Amino acid sequence: GTVEQTNQLETTSYHVYQHNHYTVGIAFAGSFMNGRIPTSNQLRVGAHLIAWLMQELHIPLARVWGHREFPENTTVCPGSEWSGVNRWRDLLFERIEQVQEGIGVKNVRHYLLLGTVQAGTDNLYHIGDLLSYIERFQPTVGFSLEDAKYAEYVTVIGGEAAVSGAAESTLRKHGCHVDRIAGRDAEETLRVLTELVRMERRFQEYDVDF
Repeated sequence: GTVEQTNQLETTSYHVYQHNHYTVGIAFAGSFMNGRIPTSNQLRVGAHLIAWLMQELHIPLARVWGHREFPENTTVCPGSEWSGVNRWRDLLFERIEQVQEGIGVKNVRHYLLLGTVQAGTDNLYHIGDLLSYIERFQPTVGFSLEDAKYAEYVTVIGGEAAVSGAAESTLRKHGCHVDRIAGRDAEETLRVLTELVRMERRFQEYDVDF
């Protein structure tokens, strides 16, 4: 998630054959092949950097290209997953657009959202019930939809009786990645969480960890 500048913007570097004189190169550390993509933190910070450069240099998103998308450049860079199965290009562009729209600023990585008393006692989960998951993945835990809006990822515990579909839609509109854990009843929901811990998997829907 750190950014290192190796050259001044005015410096012409050798990084894109035949296109060095007008391009700015950004390298994401890693080899993004065979299902691997940049970490959530890399995508978040990279999106902010690119959005800033686009603003400073008056570059439209349509002109943000991967290395191999330039003519006369035969390379796999920035990895087969740039436009392959996981298409991290799309994930990056989505986050750039969120930054441009003012909804990309997230100061919480992962929020575990629980139902409030208004949902009814049958739909409430106690912190103690979720302790193994919380201890393993260390999310921020709370009952506040407003606080959850500022999270990059939100795990919703329980069905719509606990946290409404409207609340989930609100989170998605604010750029949150929402993963709802909801079994047929409370016991099944807790079993799903226990299985996620056993598998060392933070989310059902997203194959990421941090």
